[in-house]
Amino acid sequence: MSTKKNKGTHSTEETLEFLEELVGPATLGSTLQAIRVSDEMTQKDFSEKLGISAKQLSDIENERRWVSGEKAQKFAQKLGYLEEDFVQLAFQDYLKRKKIGMQVSVTSPNRKNKKTTSTKIPLIPR
Repeated sequence: MSTKKNKGTHSTEETLEFLEELVGPATLGSTLQAIRVSDEMTQKDFSEKLGISAKQLSDIENERRWVSGEKAQKFAQKLGYLEEDFVQLAFQDYLKRKKIGMQVSVTSPNRKNKKTTSTKIPLIPR
């Protein structure tokens, strides 16, 4: 599943299942890394697209740095992905980091088609 072709033809659930098989449990960092690798971009080029340094991107991909919901939303906008998915991953990362055994589901009241993003992300302790 390349992000260069057929963008938007897979459901969120299918995409997250694919990414989990590819890189393990979904985190915002692993999702960004999977997108970058599938788009055949270097960390330098991808970080420029996101408006952050290559060091910051490396830290996010390797879970040494965490992203706020607001920053996750901006990343989704810049990359052309659903904002709800990136924000959900950022919030789930926060809960995982704090060892709070809960799941997050994010929906947007502004979505035109009123489909919601309600994908369960497995919470696996480090």
